Amino acid sequence: ARRAARATDAAFAAALAENLARMRAAVVARDLLVTSELDEAFHALVFERAENRAYLEVHAALSEEIAESQRLPFANQETAWDELAEHEKIVRALSLGDPDGAAYYMQYHIERAARRAGVVDPL
Repeated sequence: ARRAARATDAAFAAALAENLARMRAAVVARDLLVTSELDEAFHALVFERAENRAYLEVHAALSEEIAESQRLPFANQETAWDELAEHEKIVRALSLGDPDGAAYYMQYHIERAARRAGVVDPL
């Protein structure tokens, strides 16, 4: 997220805002499948912008397994609101070009998502 924040431009900020708006609508509609798909798309946007080749290569090789693991935190409708709030903070930091804020909120989000998925101590 730190690298993505340094590479933020108007088009990237707009793509993030669109993803966030669609995710919010999916959460409101209680469509957890679409919510999880948009979560995956959100992370792909960030990692592509950061040019994180390791993530992109792993994701290409294990896309179905990663998609399934990203659905786990959305098994509970109530936690979908938590995910959305975390994404809002990340998007705000990325849109402002704030590398430290983006890194902090992404780390927080990953740790919280892991706990929601049942991983007690993810890091």
